[in-house]
Amino acid sequence: MYAQTGQGYAYGATWAIRQVLAGQQPPAVELGRSDQGFYILPSEAYPSTEAFEALGRWSGKTDFDRALGEMQRCEAAAEYAADLDQEHYLADHEASAMHDAYRVAEDLPDAMHAYGRNAETALRFALLEPRRKHGRS
Repeated sequence: MYAQTGQGYAYGATWAIRQVLAGQQPPAVELGRSDQGFYILPSEAYPSTEAFEALGRWSGKTDFDRALGEMQRCEAAAEYAADLDQEHYLADHEASAMHDAYRVAEDLPDAMHAYGRNAETALRFALLEPRRKHGRS
């Protein structure tokens, strides 16, 4: 459950940032759910550093990028471990690598939450420009 909450926070905040940077101002983030209860993440909810070049002037960008990198590292470890776990036979070094990857992946919920906190701050920064424009009208 905690992983789903962290994922919703991280990816929902990413979606909101992208919407604001594209000139939109959605009133809320809405993520759908599959029949199994997992979030359905639209493609614009997936974080990437290239998508946030407009945040370059923001003083928190370094921490944001660091949090994103840690989240992506944990996600990659989870995928790698899951792939190895599907194999019928693992050599000793592969079993060790799978174990190591699962240990990194255990931090994924916390990494998603940390990224989400940074993304929420990034969203506030992204909203400054629309606020300035609205205030001038």
